[in-house]
Amino acid sequence: MSGIARAALAALLMGMVLPAHAADSAYTRILLGDCAVIAQPIEAEDGPTWQCAGYGGLPVVMVEGDLRWFVAYGIGAENHRAMSQTLGPFNDAFRNNDTANPMVIEWRLDDQRRPYAAIQRFYTEGGSHLVVTRLFPADSCRVAEIDAAQIPDANVLARQFADQSLQFTACPPAPQQFP
Repeated sequence: MSGIARAALAALLMGMVLPAHAADSAYTRILLGDCAVIAQPIEAEDGPTWQCAGYGGLPVVMVEGDLRWFVAYGIGAENHRAMSQTLGPFNDAFRNNDTANPMVIEWRLDDQRRPYAAIQRFYTEGGSHLVVTRLFPADSCRVAEIDAAQIPDANVLARQFADQSLQFTACPPAPQQFP
């Protein structure tokens, strides 16, 4: 990472207001074979829409289209903003494009152990990206996309940004890009 990128990252982190409680994490491993198909593709090049059980049974809805994965979380997730958000480069939610490898989701939990954000790794030709998705009662949306190949402590940054997203009362216009 360049000196300018490090300075920008440090400035961002210093300006973050973290939640008053100590956030915690829980992890779920999802195998596509354990998920239900809830919709068939409209276009021949797309895949079906899958619904899986996430933390505490919270729905995780995903679809692959144009060699990119779209993932949303919660009740009615197939209609959430996150279902229209993906990385620019071709990406995969499963390591080595192998759905027999589990997708791991880190859930950021409040002091009542309710999830307010999800962190998921997407794989690209150039490495991987961590995506932070904010969970609202009736929506989920990406709030940060972190290039893990260029950010040495990408997991730490993802957790900090997830915790920072508690301040959001609605989805931002676009996710923050790091770097």
